[in-house]
Amino acid sequence: MPTDRQESVSLLKDVAYEHIKELILKGELVPGDRLSERKFGAMLNMSKTPIKAALERLEEQGFVTLSPRRSAEVKGLTKKEIADIYDFRIALESFIVGELTGRLDDVTKSALDENLRLQRRLTTTGALDDWPQADYVFHLTLSKALGNDQITRTMTRIRDQVRWLIVKIAQIDASIPAISCLEHQEIVEHMIDGNRDHAIEAVTRHLRNGRRFIAEGKSYSAE
Repeated sequence: MPTDRQESVSLLKDVAYEHIKELILKGELVPGDRLSERKFGAMLNMSKTPIKAALERLEEQGFVTLSPRRSAEVKGLTKKEIADIYDFRIALESFIVGELTGRLDDVTKSALDENLRLQRRLTTTGALDDWPQADYVFHLTLSKALGNDQITRTMTRIRDQVRWLIVKIAQIDASIPAISCLEHQEIVEHMIDGNRDHAIEAVTRHLRNGRRFIAEGKSYSAE
């Protein structure tokens, strides 16, 4: 049974992990930035031990690189890693959309409608710091609606990588979130109308636009 001290250390590790991860996901720490255990320890008022554990966890997820001397820096995803994530999502989410077309229940329709209204509000007002989370929740809502626990766990597992990519897209071109919102709207409309082929084509095009833009450096809407 864990002692109070062990539980306290574990909690501090989690706090440090979430804090550093959010700085990376929001783009406040960028690839190549050095990560000082001493600096974060002072910032979070904790020893180097939980900071080191947090950095090791972030390394496992591909966000941080640790050198043999234990210095750390932020690691960006390679173009291949980005392309692989999008290819995986295209295969998975086209299946999800195809299975759900014509079968969305009222609860899911309401959740999607609320999410789309939030996205429109964020993109209209320029509050893009909150848009990546709203974008991710849109896709996760569809995954959960399917009721497949394995798929939901998979989408949750890649959550942070997906959010990081969405942040990058908005940072590169602030006009894209509004375009993405319209693409989300199109996907939902086809699903509600029962147009399975059109719904699958819409979500595939939506994700390919992201892949093309951030992995290949091409125009977001290029075909």
